Amino acid sequence: MLALGAAREVPVVPDAPTARRWAVSELSDPVYHQQESLLDMFLRWLMEQLSQIELAASGMDPLVAALVVLGVVVVVVAVALVVAGPVRRARSAPRPGAVFVDDTRTADELRASATALAAQGR
Repeated sequence: MLALGAAREVPVVPDAPTARRWAVSELSDPVYHQQESLLDMFLRWLMEQLSQIELAASGMDPLVAALVVLGVVVVVVAVALVVAGPVRRARSAPRPGAVFVDDTRTADELRASATALAAQGR
């Protein structure tokens, strides 16, 4: 019967300061800061790949080794552009349907336009 009573209890809904304090307390837990970041993992992986290329390059033609390193750099730059490119373009381009973007009409003109559109059912 105790389990049923616990299931019927009202969920905890803290006020804003309490929720903020709980979030700060939770996020300050060291478990969140012990893991290696994505950038660190990527750099470690890249260094491993380059060291393997260096080991393999000892028996390789220097031109082939340079092309392999250049290929890795091109892939990294392409990934960075794919990830950052749309974000940068999305922030700089006006959003479709944005209200009053570069609209130089006066308040009276806006009201007249709104009235005309409302009359058309738009």
